[in-house]
Amino acid sequence: MIVEIKNAGFENKGAELMLRTIMQVMGDEHTYVMEFNLNSAPYEKRARLGIYQKSGIVKFGVQFDWFLGLLPQKLLNMLGIILNKDIDVVFDASGFAYGTPWNDDNIKKILTVSNNTKRYDQKLIFLPQAFGKFEGRQSREKMKKVFENATLIFARDEISLKNIENIAPKDKLYLAKDFTNLLKVEKNIEEVKNAVVVIPNCRMLDKSDGDLYLKLLDRVIEILSEKEEKIILLNHEGKGDLALCEQLSKKWGNLKIIRGGDTLFIKSAIGSSKGVISSRFHGIVSGLSQGVVTIGTSWSHKYKALYHDYNFNDGLIDDLDINDDVLIEKLSFILDNEKRKKIVGKLTMKSNELNDESMSIWELIKSML
Repeated sequence: MIVEIKNAGFENKGAELMLRTIMQVMGDEHTYVMEFNLNSAPYEKRARLGIYQKSGIVKFGVQFDWFLGLLPQKLLNMLGIILNKDIDVVFDASGFAYGTPWNDDNIKKILTVSNNTKRYDQKLIFLPQAFGKFEGRQSREKMKKVFENATLIFARDEISLKNIENIAPKDKLYLAKDFTNLLKVEKNIEEVKNAVVVIPNCRMLDKSDGDLYLKLLDRVIEILSEKEEKIILLNHEGKGDLALCEQLSKKWGNLKIIRGGDTLFIKSAIGSSKGVISSRFHGIVSGLSQGVVTIGTSWSHKYKALYHDYNFNDGLIDDLDINDDVLIEKLSFILDNEKRKKIVGKLTMKSNELNDESMSIWELIKSML
């Protein structure tokens, strides 16, 4: 089977987590393909995982595969190119790309994709992801058409489900949690053991009150320093997050920064830590799903839903102007050994339940292929 993975890739660790999880769960017997993109799917990274390149010549919303279709199949194989018409299933692993607060560009792109999957009798599956509201008439009509062309649609939380339940066919629509909890790694990163990992998010600067966010990060590091905790900053995404890490490191005495590494290393580092303070969604998932006490911040409903999934609502900081006593109490979930052990036990049990739920979703997906 030829499987296209769309809107997951290498541009950030969350997207790579989804890519790796899909390939791990689906198995090695399939051929995987992605559209060429210098940021999200550069050749050397695709080649390392054995991922082929989709032909993907699109102009004015129209596919021009016929041009590459004139080339001999042997040459296409040598170049590692898969034609659009030869794909069997398209997985959309956007995470959060459709509806408010995003503009309609993403909707236009996925409409073109859905029209092509219908044309070639391919499966189109929206893997568990968040959806915003579709308030404009045109955006609603376009997304309704997309969903009509889809095979399965998984909303990641109740709010997302509500946002699309009136435009998605009910027999195709399901509620399903984030699936990257299924990606298995070893917890063996020695440099992170007994450390508290802090994962900043540059999006918090424009999606929330940036000044309050920076003040919160400073206060978190100050409290951890007063407790003589080992602090490591982790760049989970890219240049914007790295700039924040460097700013914090310089201010607080050249704190160690984990600057990169593939997503397996990053997830392993999170799992090896004493605790995590994260503003990145998949940084939080990587912590909670491995039974690591993870305190998170939020700029979207998806964070609140995630903590609800793990029955750890107190782990979320949903007000950046948080009372200092409340902040200290939340950090005590990591710093107090007895509290941490109890929470780790509860998170581990819940993680096992959610793993079973995620596997049942993939069994449904595989039954449709």
